[in-house]
Parts: sequence; C-alpha cells; structure tokens
Amino acid sequence: METDADRLLNYYAYMTGLQGDVLLQEYQRVQGAYHSDPSDFHRMQLIMLLSSPSAPFRDTQLAQNLLKAWLEVEYNAYSKLYPLALLYRNYLSELEGRRDAIERAGEELREAKAQVQQQDEQIARQASEIAAQKQRSSELQEKLNALLEMEKNLIERGQKQYPETP
Repeated sequence: METDADRLLNYYAYMTGLQGDVLLQEYQRVQGAYHSDPSDFHRMQLIMLLSSPSAPFRDTQLAQNLLKAWLEVEYNAYSKLYPLALLYRNYLSELEGRRDAIERAGEELREAKAQVQQQDEQIARQASEIAAQKQRSSELQEKLNALLEMEKNLIERGQKQYPETP
C-alpha cells in the first residue's frame, strides 16, 4: 500500500519534469485543491511547487511559512508526513542559506568591480599625468638644447671677434 509520503515523492519526481504552461496549470490545480481541502498532502504538494527551481511562481518564503506553520502544530508531529516535512524544511533552509551566500558574494563582487573601476580611473589619470610630464620634459629639453646651441654660437662668435693673443 502506497503511503502519502510515497505519493509525494512520486509527485515530486513528476513535478520536476513539468515546465512552462503545464507547470503553471499544475500549480493552479494544486493551489485550488489546497484551498478547498487544506490537507497535509495538498500542503506538501503546494510547498513542493512553490520551491521548484524552474517555477515562474516560485516563492520559497511562502513555502517556508506554510511548512513552518504546519510544523509548529504539536499534533502534526504524529503525522506520517512529518519526517518528509522536516526534510523539506531542512532543504528550504539550505536553499535560503545558499541564496544569502550568493547575494553576499554578488555584493562583494559589485564592491570589487567598483574598486577595480576606481583603480582603473586612477591609473588612467596617472598615465595622463605621466604623458603630460613627458611632454613637458620634452619641451624643456628642446629649450635647453636651444639655449645650449645659442650659448655655443655666442662663444664661437666671441672667439672670432676677439682672437686669442699669444
């Protein structure tokens, strides 16, 4: 005899193969079934659908809330679905932890990109300053060379006008 837990595990296998409109129709069907008969079985089906990674209606927070509310009822500890609900609670907690870790990593990545961009801008400014200093240095070297040439010419002229006497 198949238990509700077995049926839910089979349902999970079935549900993971659904996509697009078929998955949305299944969600609407299960949601309607849960609202008309909020049984443990229908609740777990809804939780599974809400936490499905490929679902456009995915809402793991709602799934966790549904599960938490069910687990907090003391007599549900005697339900045959209780172990499966605990397993799913751990699964959803792990998902949330990973999602938080991904968000933190994303934030760190954005901060690192901003730092790299600032450093790139600083390097560009420094390269521009270096280019300007090279230009200025070249101009000063040309002026120095011109002054040296003029000084050399003046010395040569002075030697022609005033020859050395023995």
